[in-house]
Amino acid sequence: MASAVAEPTRGGLTARWRPMLMHAERRRLLTSPALHRVVAAGRRSGKTEDAKRIILAGDKHHASCLQPPNVPNPRFGIFGPTREQLKRNWWDDIKAMSPPWAIYAIREDELSVHFLTGAKLYLIGLDKPQRAEGDPFDGVVLDESQEIKPQGWESSVFPTLTNRGRPPGWSLRIGRPKGRTHFYKWWTDAKVTPGHDSFHWKSAVVLPKEQLDAARSTLDARSYAQEYEAEWVSFEGLVYHEWNPADHYRSLEYAPHLPLVISLDFNVEPGAAVIIQEQVHKHRATGDKDIPTTCVIGQVHIPHDSSTPAVCRRLISDWGHHQGDVLIYGDPSGGRRQTSQGDQGTDWQIVRQMLKEKFGERLRWRVATKAPNPRDRVNTVNSRLRATDGTVRLLIDPKKAPAVVRDFEGVLLLEGGSGEINKKGSEDRGLTHWEEPVGYYMVQAHPITSRVFEAA
Repeated sequence: MASAVAEPTRGGLTARWRPMLMHAERRRLLTSPALHRVVAAGRRSGKTEDAKRIILAGDKHHASCLQPPNVPNPRFGIFGPTREQLKRNWWDDIKAMSPPWAIYAIREDELSVHFLTGAKLYLIGLDKPQRAEGDPFDGVVLDESQEIKPQGWESSVFPTLTNRGRPPGWSLRIGRPKGRTHFYKWWTDAKVTPGHDSFHWKSAVVLPKEQLDAARSTLDARSYAQEYEAEWVSFEGLVYHEWNPADHYRSLEYAPHLPLVISLDFNVEPGAAVIIQEQVHKHRATGDKDIPTTCVIGQVHIPHDSSTPAVCRRLISDWGHHQGDVLIYGDPSGGRRQTSQGDQGTDWQIVRQMLKEKFGERLRWRVATKAPNPRDRVNTVNSRLRATDGTVRLLIDPKKAPAVVRDFEGVLLLEGGSGEINKKGSEDRGLTHWEEPVGYYMVQAHPITSRVFEAA
């Protein structure tokens, strides 16, 4: 098969084919004859861009939409964790990169492009693996492979690449390292399996230093190593691995005029809430510079026979004198649940009614409509505990919030997992009810995604 156009500025391709920075591992990927390739690379390092170009224009050894194999009804597929994710991250680019002279039809309803070469390209979410089953594919890309359930590949996609009377189809599985899970096995197996090949590169080969420095100043060391160094980080031990009493314990003053954050979890045993303020503090790790800091200055802990009204009464009793705005965060599921007896409404309806009566127009509602991914919540908190460059942005008063301290010192990861909390084991020891409200607040007020991943 002839080599596809190597330079995006030639050959009648669209303006979307921007020049790319070539490096040794990318060159090896684009010239590898392996039928099945696995790429583990850092965030925003070009792996998705490579995959788009490979499936559209091909390379020396692999057929593509613009250079399909000589078979009836050549088909190519792009697979991801969900259809919505593919539509968001791939669809507009695929249309923009497909030359108008080569397009026969675009089907928005089924996310497919039909080419005048005879090839058809489909975007298929593996949240419903049966979408992949049936007709053969001559080449496929799996995006965000670390998020795809292994059976989606093994049982639904891979069998479509081998069909009697048809050359075997190729595959390109791309993703970021995320613990020693199935993706790690795919990547390591590809090193030693005939007809397979594996590839690895860091974000630093592509991203400029200032973007990497911005990530280091925001992400904790483990998250940075995983996301940008593309390291296979082993997750074990404490969830909040950046926790250090010497750096994060501090006697904190309450500021009557600053906004007061109340973040709630809903339980009967215990009743739980966390009190937070954003203040400015000096930290040794940053040369005693003034740093905007999230400060946990209090808690509600009702060990037994609690209820949402009981928690609200305690909040009013302890903090009803506050003179500034009061911002409400917490467990989004409280809008659907009722942990209190009687006919008073859902947990959040009770909170709104009782606290509104006390704080009036100073009450500000910040409750999310959907719970964050637990791993994102944990990573956000770890990044506030200590960024890779040493910056500390989270302090806790151990006397005023001892239950929060116990959570940070005791909540464990699921053994053998890829960063998940051992929820049952932690709850059996009376933990998680305070670290969760801290995380609910953090992931909204200081989200990693908007500060680093989208900017990098």
